[in-house]
Amino acid sequence: EFTRRLRAYAVRKGLAASEAEDLVQEVLLKGFLQRSSVQRGRLVAWLYTTARRALVDHHRKDARRARRVAGAAVVEALAEEGPVEPS
Repeated sequence: EFTRRLRAYAVRKGLAASEAEDLVQEVLLKGFLQRSSVQRGRLVAWLYTTARRALVDHHRKDARRARRVAGAAVVEALAEEGPVEPS
C-alpha cells in the first residue's frame, strides 16, 4: 500500500511514472536500511518526509541539468556566429 500511495504522491509533485517508481524504490530502500532509527508509529510520516526530500533533490538536479544544457546552447550559438568585430 505504501508503494502505491508514495508513487501517486510523487506523480502529483511532477514526476513521470518511471521517475516516481525510481523515487519510491529509493525511499523504501532507505526505510529498510534505516528501520532501526525510525520511531514506532512514525513510519508513514518518515516515508513522506523522505519522499519529499528526494523530490527536492530530484528537482534541483533537473534544474542544474537544464542550466548546463542552456549554457551549452548559448556557447554553441555564439561559436556559430563567429568572432565579433570590435566597433
